[in-house]
Amino acid sequence: MERDKCKDLLGDAKLNESPKEETETINQHILQLEQQLKFCEHLKNNINGHDELSEDIKMQTKMCKNSSNPNAKNRHILTLKRLITVESFLKNYPHATKKNSKKNDSDEKINGKVKESWKREIEEKNRHIVELEQKVASLESVFEKNVDVQRMRDLEATIDKKSNRIAELEDTVEELEDFLKEDVKEMRDLRYQVSLDKEHITRMEKWIQINNLMNPGIDRTRIIELEEMVTNLENYVREHDIDGLKRKLQDRECRISQLESQIFQLKNLSKFEEINPVREILEKSVLHGNRVTCELKEKEQEMKNMCAVSEEDNRIQEEENRKIDLREKEQKLKEMGHDISEKDNRIQRYEQQIFEQQNIILKMEKERVVMEEELYETEDINALKEEIKLRSERVQELEEEVNSLKASLGERINVAIEELIATLKEKEGLELQLKQNLADRELKLGELDAALRRSNAITDEIETKFNHEKNLRTEADQKIAEMEEKIAIMQTISAAKCITCKPLLCEMFKTEQKLIQSNEKRTSQLLKLHQIKRETLKALTEKDAQLGLLEHSGITTSSHTR
Repeated sequence: MERDKCKDLLGDAKLNESPKEETETINQHILQLEQQLKFCEHLKNNINGHDELSEDIKMQTKMCKNSSNPNAKNRHILTLKRLITVESFLKNYPHATKKNSKKNDSDEKINGKVKESWKREIEEKNRHIVELEQKVASLESVFEKNVDVQRMRDLEATIDKKSNRIAELEDTVEELEDFLKEDVKEMRDLRYQVSLDKEHITRMEKWIQINNLMNPGIDRTRIIELEEMVTNLENYVREHDIDGLKRKLQDRECRISQLESQIFQLKNLSKFEEINPVREILEKSVLHGNRVTCELKEKEQEMKNMCAVSEEDNRIQEEENRKIDLREKEQKLKEMGHDISEKDNRIQRYEQQIFEQQNIILKMEKERVVMEEELYETEDINALKEEIKLRSERVQELEEEVNSLKASLGERINVAIEELIATLKEKEGLELQLKQNLADRELKLGELDAALRRSNAITDEIETKFNHEKNLRTEADQKIAEMEEKIAIMQTISAAKCITCKPLLCEMFKTEQKLIQSNEKRTSQLLKLHQIKRETLKALTEKDAQLGLLEHSGITTSSHTR
């Protein structure tokens, strides 16, 4: 049991390491974005002075001293490198200030002094960078010794944060599932009813088509069926009468056979009787034979009478049976008429039901169209449904696994429940701290958004200023072109007359070259400003993308923890 518990705890720790690493990277990226925003603000303010750069370096050194993360130190080194690039950019900034000046000699002197001051500051900063790198190396050596303890603390903190975030996401998902279950059930019921109505309508249409095709021939078929019934009944009656006659003939034949047997017995008796005198016997036999013949004749007459009576009785019975059959046939015809009327009524009822169902189906189709439009409008709900389906599939898989492992994990579950109760009590105390941390982060994000908006406003103002300057420059260029044309005309006129115009012309060419150089420098500075603006926009887009990744990673981690 203890080994199994240890294995479970190790597996949970391995699963929690991946979200911890993600949270660390996310926090580091947020800090980088904050530093980039500060850096952009310093770049804008460095046009008026260079004191804020040193303050930024001091703040970052304090952050490095306070934080024990090697990633923070690496970021500090990157910021120092960026400062070097900014300083190289600021070296060229005095050249931009020179362009608008008209006195070239004084500008060159000022630029020389500025260059010397910048060189000194750069050397001092390079020395400071070397010192900071040495401090970073020493701090890294100290940090490597205390990495394990701090990692464990960081892991515990990140585990608590992720568990709370997972619980919140699970609650939101359950709310969405409960909210969408009713809609899904209603949609399924509506679709099922529509399918049933369509099937019923198709069946009724087929039945109606068949009835419409068979209606002209229904009367004929019914008449033919009735005639066949009548003929069958007549044949049945005839067959029944024939059977009676056959029975009567059989009875008569039996009687004849009985009489013949009696005659045969009498003959045998006459032979075996004691014969006293032959005459007496003959007389007796003759008399007996006459009597027998008379009896036979009488019996034949009786048989004839019986046949005549039986024939009359049979005729009477046949007439009565025919009357009864006709009555039965009339009753059957009446019943068939009632059945036909009932069937016609049923057909009318079915037609009414079909019409009502068609109206219901039209209403259902309209409702279905409305529901489809609502579904097209709610694309977010579809995405959530897809996520819910995936999560439900995942839940089903987990339920199958749990059902397969219930027998072996019965005792473990009880122990784990007790441990979870203890951990939940501990986590309840940490929830308040996490809520405070989340509130602080939200405030920081709000401040960052405000700073970004300010930076965007400042960049827009700078662009408007540059556009105004461009317009002024275009006007000045036009005026200069007009003046050059006039000067060229004047030069052509005065070239033949004046000898002292040549040095003036040389000075004019020099001034034109200087103007061209100044224009090129201005264009280069404008390009650099555009690049800075693009970099800031890229940083903002990266921030938005990483925030989206944070939300997505939170959802995925909640699904993995389930």
